Amino acid sequence: LSAVEPTDEKKQFLSLAEAAKLTPYSAEYLSLLARKGLIAAVKIGKDWHITQKALNEYLTRIKSRRRKRK
Repeated sequence: LSAVEPTDEKKQFLSLAEAAKLTPYSAEYLSLLARKGLIAAVKIGKDWHITQKALNEYLTRIKSRRRKRK
């Protein structure tokens, strides 16, 4: 993510606090995932940011794993 700047509104970065409002996860948990490299995020200054696309991909991946376990 850090290699390419978002160029349109759909690819704008969200702070993890903003992203947490769109998920069942807290910003702290999303930060942990980012630090571990389990979610595609980029650190800008001292804060982690994510695109809506990357967030959706992570949520889809998690839902898929849960379905496979059942």
